[in-house]
Amino acid sequence: MLTNTALTIFEQLNREILFLVFLCDVLFKSLLLVVLVNYLNRRFLQTTSGGNKHLLWLSSFFCVAAMPLLPELFQRLAEEGSLLRGASLIIFSVAPDTLAPLMSDSIAAAGRIYIWQTIYLTIVSYLLLKLLCSVLRMQLISKSADYTQTEALSCLLLDLCTQMKLKRVVNIGFSQQIDSPLSFGLRHPKIILPDRARTWTDSVLTSVVTHELSHIRRFDWLTTLVCYFLASLNWFNPLVWLIFRRIKKESEFICDDAVLKNDKSPVVFAEELLLVARQAVKQYKTELFAQSMIDSEGIYSRLKNILDEKPRSKSMRWVSIPLLVLFTSAVFTASGSTKILSIGSRDVIEESRVIYSEQPIYPESAMGAGIEGWVLLNFDVDRYGVVAPSSIKVMEAHPLHVFDEVSISTIGKFKFSARRINGEAVSSDDSKYIFRFKLDYLTIFDPIAITM
Repeated sequence: MLTNTALTIFEQLNREILFLVFLCDVLFKSLLLVVLVNYLNRRFLQTTSGGNKHLLWLSSFFCVAAMPLLPELFQRLAEEGSLLRGASLIIFSVAPDTLAPLMSDSIAAAGRIYIWQTIYLTIVSYLLLKLLCSVLRMQLISKSADYTQTEALSCLLLDLCTQMKLKRVVNIGFSQQIDSPLSFGLRHPKIILPDRARTWTDSVLTSVVTHELSHIRRFDWLTTLVCYFLASLNWFNPLVWLIFRRIKKESEFICDDAVLKNDKSPVVFAEELLLVARQAVKQYKTELFAQSMIDSEGIYSRLKNILDEKPRSKSMRWVSIPLLVLFTSAVFTASGSTKILSIGSRDVIEESRVIYSEQPIYPESAMGAGIEGWVLLNFDVDRYGVVAPSSIKVMEAHPLHVFDEVSISTIGKFKFSARRINGEAVSSDDSKYIFRFKLDYLTIFDPIAITM
């Protein structure tokens, strides 16, 4: 009893340690990627287009967001036979009264998994619920907004859309419920301005509309939504949120540069941005479902970027896109095929175990004739612990063809815990079980499991 308890505690600790090592491995890879991208930005992209920097951070974001799934993906693509070499022999007898402890072990393991899943899904649900609340707020703001425009504003909007080659129809509205200019929407984008914007000068209004139209032209609203959704699924990785904030920051820099390229003085635009920020001081709550021109972060860095005396960034070169694709592919490959952190130099292997079994039914014809015998079966167990029906084969039997059918039918109903290598579930090929049929007061079967 004491031995079984100690083994159970050891298995639980082993699973927890493997999970922590996996998490630390993901975090360490993410940190290395962030350091690399920062170095590339400072060393090679300092004077290049802001669009290149934004795309580099965006590609690194998708790499970090997919990092927990990459080892599993590469494992499925790898040759499974090379992972399953080596043999272990386990001989034990299973009678109907031994099924209860096996089921209790599986229920306990399922309970631990359920707790972790509940914590993960609870936090994901909370983050997505915040997005849903923002969607509902923006719908209310959009419906209550006043879309009456002056002739000067209509002409300004038409001129700027033509200048930016923006073919989608953009509507501008005014709302008393907001203090910061907002933009959102994909097919029919909208720009919602605070009601006090009616008193803004033409220069301020031109800067604000140009900034928001730049967001719309670049599809920053859609990019932000996708990134927030992926960041919510990866909430346990703080570097995902760090990169997400950097993506938003770079997009604001690009849209500010779009205003400056429209023959706007940096000093004048900085003063206009400060004016809008002072009026929006009460709204330091960023809407998740909209692109806000003013939020609680980034004003100082944006002003510094606007007043920077360095030449404006060059145009984005399309040759950078294939390079970014190559960079992303290289990071995917390195992250999926390499483990920076692991326990020791040898693989930690957790063998498959029976978690559900059934007693074979003694054939009536054999029972009536007083025939005893045995059947040796060979079969494969997939990574989910299910016996593949097509893989079940009778290797040997005595006597022939007497107990084959009932043995095949019974083994197909067995359930196993997945074999795990370093905490990752893998299939078990060439598993072998023997069923012995004896005419005693109780029909028993003695399985011999050989996992190759």
